[in-house]
Amino acid sequence: MRLRKPLIAAVNGPVAGIGMAHALMADVRFAAPEATFTTAFARLGLTAEGGLAWLLSRLVGTARALDLLYSSRTVGAAEAERIGLVQWTVPADELLDRARDYAAGLAANSAHSLARMREQVHAAWEQDWRTAYAFSQDLVYESLDRPEFAELAARRSAQRTGRAAGSGTVPSRPSSA
Repeated sequence: MRLRKPLIAAVNGPVAGIGMAHALMADVRFAAPEATFTTAFARLGLTAEGGLAWLLSRLVGTARALDLLYSSRTVGAAEAERIGLVQWTVPADELLDRARDYAAGLAANSAHSLARMREQVHAAWEQDWRTAYAFSQDLVYESLDRPEFAELAARRSAQRTGRAAGSGTVPSRPSSA
């Protein structure tokens, strides 16, 4: 969970127990129609491991998390997408290409901003609104001071106007006075 890069999973078969926890640690999940998900712990007389109870409750809500943990039932890809375990179900022969294309699209963005957004989303799980808002403002001003912002903003502006990208100006942080 402390990884600073986006984590993308492509699930093409069954995941169970700790394997399900590992798959759900990904930020974005693709699944083939044949993929299945099960917690499996209750059938073995075990409690959830690998932080799965924490992950499940945040991804699908408390009631669904408890259902999946208590029953150890198997969830197919279509239901997994419907309840939020995965974002996309795609044909098996397209699975890796779609996941790689998604990753390539992310690679065109600022690695620093992606890392900070990942940190921000995970921190927000434990923050109240005011703290999350203040943290987001601090991160925005930090981002505005980074060279990636000026470069990417200039590139976007040039694409819209058909001009060559030049140096952009960066808005400054408002004074606290």
